[in-house]
Amino acid sequence: DGGNAHLAWETDGSSYRLELDGISGDFVSEGGLDDAGISPRTTSERMGTGKASTVFDRARGQIIDGVTKRSAQLVPGSQDDASVLLQLSGIGQADPDQLRSRLAFWVGGVNGARMVYFDTAGPERLDTAIGTLETVRLVRLAEDGAPQLEVWLAPAKAWLPVQLRLTSPDGAVRTQTICAISTPN
Repeated sequence: DGGNAHLAWETDGSSYRLELDGISGDFVSEGGLDDAGISPRTTSERMGTGKASTVFDRARGQIIDGVTKRSAQLVPGSQDDASVLLQLSGIGQADPDQLRSRLAFWVGGVNGARMVYFDTAGPERLDTAIGTLETVRLVRLAEDGAPQLEVWLAPAKAWLPVQLRLTSPDGAVRTQTICAISTPN
């Protein structure tokens, strides 16, 4: 079990704020929405007792690592480690057929930028605290020495990620499954 997690998503249709605290890390991502979907401006990630920030400088076309100050190219559709989960939801909402092929994202963060790939592992029925959900399971292809992330998206729940599983290279598995969805009135 991965313990408790929290995902908070707020948007006014042109900007967003995403807070994610769970097995994949503790992030705050803020930015806008554009033709490519979610468009991060800044993301911060808990590192030890502090936080490290990454800036997505669209004017200069750079992703700037807040720890090393190194920069990488920013490309349309660039994501951070938290926003990519909601970008997957957006793809499911806009065109679920895209989830049938390999998805590639340019993801920036405190360790620079890299290509991240998700493959569809197929439909799966998932028992959760909010009932049994039909889901689509996606698997992030793990880089050497990196943990493998699996994401279950629920079409009936706006394609939100309803379960995450992180498998470490040593085989240790941590899973978090949704227990509630709340929306502001």
